[in-house]
Amino acid sequence: MNRRAPYAGPDTPARWQVSETYRHGSREIRAGDEIRIRGARGTYRFWRHVVNPPQGRRRRAIEWIDVTGGPPGVREFRAFRPDRISKVLRPRKTVDRIRTSH
Repeated sequence: MNRRAPYAGPDTPARWQVSETYRHGSREIRAGDEIRIRGARGTYRFWRHVVNPPQGRRRRAIEWIDVTGGPPGVREFRAFRPDRISKVLRPRKTVDRIRTSH
């Protein structure tokens, strides 16, 4: 039996517009920032914002955000529409940040 070669193609289709930032109101969300999603339990970490432009008979662009996280003890990869973002959480202060700020 032959082994399959790993996929070497592009990560996303060429027509997708992918960004590691997203502006939600006055806040700019960057990759790794924690957010809450309306209608979903737990907190999620923002990964990227994707826009799939209109193509063929589809007249409007399709837009979503990719996130990881979920309820406590669960880590899952999910995608939501950007209008479901309910809150952008402040970054947690870590021991390293506290030590370097003095």
